Amino acid sequence: MEKRILGRTNFEVSVIGFGGIPIQRVDKETAIKIMEELKTRGINFIDTARGYTISESLIGYGLEKVGRENFIL
Repeated sequence: MEKRILGRTNFEVSVIGFGGIPIQRVDKETAIKIMEELKTRGINFIDTARGYTISESLIGYGLEKVGRENFIL
């Protein structure tokens, strides 16, 4: 996956990110599978916000499984 530096942060993020809104429509196990697939594909940039209802919790379950250190939120 191609990566770029995010602004002046020096964070190296994938050019394709994952938007957190759709994950709120799946169950915990599916959310974990999605996070595993993101890691496999080299996608490390996740957009999420408190207003995305339960998406932050579901993303959190996935991060516990695949490792928070693999992603930039």
